[in-house]
Amino acid sequence: MPLFAPLGGLRLRQATGLAATLLPMSSLALLLQHDVARLYPSFGQDLTAVVLGAVIIMELTGPLAVQWGLRFAGESAPEAPRAPAGAVLER
Repeated sequence: MPLFAPLGGLRLRQATGLAATLLPMSSLALLLQHDVARLYPSFGQDLTAVVLGAVIIMELTGPLAVQWGLRFAGESAPEAPRAPAGAVLER
């Protein structure tokens, strides 16, 4: 829960949406994991398994979380209705 949203001038709904859109920031986790594995080789293997599992989950759920976060915060337009497949559009 974004506790410091009022200090940043964000509504709680906007801050929650922003938090969801930041989920796919996995490259930073991989870099930090690599540094820890180099400094502590015995601990690095266990950490690699945990971090890679979390990164895979975030990469799969990240785009959905971004879409949800933007819609939840009211920062994206609603999806336009689509014509059925094979329909002829009149001009």
